[in-house]
Amino acid sequence: MRTHNLYGIPIFSFADEGDHIVWAQRFSVGDPTYPLLMDGKFLFGIILAQFRLLGPAPLWLARCAVALISAVSCGACIAIGRQLHSPGAGLLAGLIYAVLPQAVFFERQVFADPVTSAFGSLVVVFTLRIAHNKQLVTVTCLSLALAAAALTKLSGLLYVVIPILAVVALPARRIARAAMALRCMVAVILAAAISGAFLISLTSQLGQSEQSLLNQQIGFVGCPAIICQGNPVAQMDNLWGFAGGAVESIPLLYGWPVIGLALLAWPLSVNRDRNKVSFLTLGVLAMLIAFAFTARGYVPPRYLSFLVTPIAVLAAVSILAIVRRTKTRGPLRTGFMIAILWLITLQPISNTITLIFAFGQAQLPSQEQPAYQNKAIGIGLRDATFHILESDVNVSSPPVVLVADIYIHLVGAYLDRTRIDVRNIGEAYPADLGRWLLEGQTIYLLTPLSGSSNVSHLITEEIGRYPRAGVPTLLLRRVTGANSAIQSEIYRAFFIRPESLTEDFRQLVDSLPLTGSTALLVYPPNQIEALAPLVSASRPNVTLFPIGASWPLDELTIENELSRAAVEHTDLRMLFVQETNGDRRRLIETWLNTHLYRIDEQWFGPVRLINLAGPDEAAQTVTAKARFGDGIQLESVEILDSVPQPGGLIRLRLQWLALASIPQQFKIFTHLFSGDSIIAQHDGQPVGELRPTQTWLAGETIVDQFAIRLPINVAPGIYQLRIGMYDIESQARLPVLLPDDTHSEFFIGGNIEIK
Repeated sequence: MRTHNLYGIPIFSFADEGDHIVWAQRFSVGDPTYPLLMDGKFLFGIILAQFRLLGPAPLWLARCAVALISAVSCGACIAIGRQLHSPGAGLLAGLIYAVLPQAVFFERQVFADPVTSAFGSLVVVFTLRIAHNKQLVTVTCLSLALAAAALTKLSGLLYVVIPILAVVALPARRIARAAMALRCMVAVILAAAISGAFLISLTSQLGQSEQSLLNQQIGFVGCPAIICQGNPVAQMDNLWGFAGGAVESIPLLYGWPVIGLALLAWPLSVNRDRNKVSFLTLGVLAMLIAFAFTARGYVPPRYLSFLVTPIAVLAAVSILAIVRRTKTRGPLRTGFMIAILWLITLQPISNTITLIFAFGQAQLPSQEQPAYQNKAIGIGLRDATFHILESDVNVSSPPVVLVADIYIHLVGAYLDRTRIDVRNIGEAYPADLGRWLLEGQTIYLLTPLSGSSNVSHLITEEIGRYPRAGVPTLLLRRVTGANSAIQSEIYRAFFIRPESLTEDFRQLVDSLPLTGSTALLVYPPNQIEALAPLVSASRPNVTLFPIGASWPLDELTIENELSRAAVEHTDLRMLFVQETNGDRRRLIETWLNTHLYRIDEQWFGPVRLINLAGPDEAAQTVTAKARFGDGIQLESVEILDSVPQPGGLIRLRLQWLALASIPQQFKIFTHLFSGDSIIAQHDGQPVGELRPTQTWLAGETIVDQFAIRLPINVAPGIYQLRIGMYDIESQARLPVLLPDDTHSEFFIGGNIEIK
């Protein structure tokens, strides 16, 4: 019952469940960034940490852990019922406990109260045993149970009244009472020692006491008004509020028949059981009174989890007492007992079934309902986070979920936070956004529909809306980019700031031609801030083109920007500053090297300037079919400028075929020569060094295009091209098998006339 449909209950929206999970996760990795003593629930966080909530479905796993630990309470019911009355009373008490909504509801959520009650129930079990058992092991077990209850939640200190009352209520003789008092005193002292030793051993992981936590209350609901404020009127108001909440909760979470039978247990019990029944009755009343005097108005029903075990046991004892008084025997007695059990649990069981299978229709106390606002429709945070999980289950780059601060732990409880980063939307700085977008991480925004204006700087697409009863609809969006204002901040975070490069830019501008139409392409585009004044002052013939004014880079946009510049100008220069910080795939340079003709490059400090020539039709095509080594073949040579002028350009396009994979790294040399004289040349790795030969795949065609600038004083005449390869490491030339089956160190082909 406890572990079925654990996601059927929406996450407790006051953050308790999410906080408990996060504290346990941090403890498990040695990170004590949680409130001191985990807000009085230290052992609870440590217990959860043992279930390793760092992977997928932490909320499900934590709820399952609480459900499993709470089985101790059911076992304690059986043990207490056996000691108070009989084995039948134990089984009956366990059955009542199993179906009560109070237990079922809260033992399926990540609260410390049911776990504290599990240890507290053991306090009752071992207290009853030490009344007749003098063994030290029983005293030790009692002390361990007391320590565990107090460490799990500070309100577990209430269970100290159990051994104290046992001294008064259980022994029938004065000597026995003295022995009982000694054993109980030893147990309490030992429990205090165990708690102290436990906390001392974990001093480094007790949490942090920060300024923001100075007013935080740890442990009980609050200090009694009559003690801390000297205000008896306020104390009475608190008690009335406490009583009002209890009266509303009883029919929904227990049922009045169960409570009535529990109250009748003492008058209905026989003499031999009366001491034990009175002990349990007085114990629960003492704890209830002590708790009531620390209450501030309404108390959440989960705080009263310590009542469930004794109520279930006392109700079971009453049922058997009533059946015994009817003097029935055999099957009739069994049937009568089943009928009573059915009648008193009919209403609680119906609510229990609804809580498990149809939470949206379950009845909850009015003060509990705000914490489950989305229960009426059954959608909200869970559905939004499940959509994220379903969408990104196979994504290699971890997604990022940006949420309002109050939702961080609630959303994180559904997600594997070792794989999915959950962040406060207010702490998503431009550098973070830039990095996430650059690395291809999907960024989700999960915000209330009415509070989405604070993310107007992000470009998003809507994924879904999740209405919730009584609170704003949740809106789930995916971030696709950032507006110009945030892009500017991203550029400043990722690249050298342009104002620091002013002197380098001045030297670069001075190197540009004074006449003719020149296009200066700039990436990243924010560098134009420092370039524009220099260009307008001394090079009015130069047009600046910002490239890649989007984050992350959009390949189609880049192609359009570069194509427009290439169409409008034949003399192009590309300025790069730390381009791989934003263009890790080298999209811009790849397009330039495959569509234009690279002449050379220059460096001005950290600024790189590539000189390029525009495209044209091939004037001359030479079929080569020359094999270099065993794995490379030069297919053809295209010459775009067969009759260039001195000082002009020769644009070339070489087409290579990889016959096999190439383990070595080779450079290509292209010489323009006549006789034994080389008048111009180009050396470099293919495609502007973007396609080294060891990246070539068997059967792949690689097109390498570039331009060679002629000297201004070159003599007129007919020149030829000499094309070869050499190993970068050894400088040895790769042998060439020419089409006529002769061998050479290079391929010669194509005539170029310089006039």
